[in-house]
Amino acid sequence: MEKYLTASVFAVFILTIFMCSSESDEKRDALADAKRRWSGQALQSYSYVLVNTGFAPHDSLLVSVSGNVVVKVVDLNTGEVRTSDNADIHLKTVEELFDEIETEMDLLSAENVRVTYDETLGYPVSAYYDGGSEGWGFDILSLTRK
Repeated sequence: MEKYLTASVFAVFILTIFMCSSESDEKRDALADAKRRWSGQALQSYSYVLVNTGFAPHDSLLVSVSGNVVVKVVDLNTGEVRTSDNADIHLKTVEELFDEIETEMDLLSAENVRVTYDETLGYPVSAYYDGGSEGWGFDILSLTRK
C-alpha cells in the first residue's frame, strides 16, 4: 500500500511540474509573439495612457514616445509633468514594458505573471505581477500612433 501511495505522490509531483512548465512556456511564447507583432509595426513615435494597478497608486499617465525614447509623461489627474526625478513608476517605452514583463517572469516565475496583449499591434494591454500578499501591474487604456 505504501509503495502505491509513494508512486501516486510522485506522479502528482511530476504532473504539477509539467503543467507549470507548460504554462510558463505558453506565457513566454505569447510574449515573444507579441514582441514580433509590435516590432513589425515599426512604431517609433506614439503615446499611450497607462494606469497603475495593484497596491501602487492608481495614477493615470499619458506617456509620449518619440524616436523610441520617452519624451514626456503627464499625470492625467493633476496635469503634473513627470520626470525621472519625480516619478515613482513607469517612464517606459513599450519595448521597455516588454523587458519589465520578461524580468518579472524570471523573478516571480511566469506562473505569477498575467499579461494580455493587443491582438493587432502586440503591445501589452494589461500586466499583473502577483508577488504574494500584494501584486502590482499596469493597464494601457489606449495607444495612439503619431
